[in-house]
Amino acid sequence: MSEHEDVTGGLDRRSLLKKGAIGGAIAWTAPTILSSPAFAGTVSPGCSAPATLFANNVAGQGPIFSIPTASVRSCLLCPEGDLTVEGGEGVASTFGVGEEQVVGILAQGATGFRVRFRGCNQCVDIVYSVSGLTATQVGSDTC
Repeated sequence: MSEHEDVTGGLDRRSLLKKGAIGGAIAWTAPTILSSPAFAGTVSPGCSAPATLFANNVAGQGPIFSIPTASVRSCLLCPEGDLTVEGGEGVASTFGVGEEQVVGILAQGATGFRVRFRGCNQCVDIVYSVSGLTATQVGSDTC
């Protein structure tokens, strides 16, 4: 039997072996690709990190905000390890990431705010609108 002899009614032996090798390679690598950890910049679909606002009696400052650390970890797909927080638009200051809560102070008169979190080689911006002492998450995105 020659190397190029037709054995399948349309494919010669060499073509059949090449296509079989390609199919085998795909079948071998697909489970690895699908089970690989998330790459940098991935945000959990439906990221939800509710913020609670508290009245602040210090003149010239806006309300105090609190966001559960566990919610932030869920958004970042980062179950443990160091987290950092950066205040964005509408945030006067942050006090870092605590074991249970992320706490900061909004700028006086802020109608919305953005907070950036980093951890596990991930980064997420979470955006809130503010009405009185109610904060509503309006979006999240990778940064």
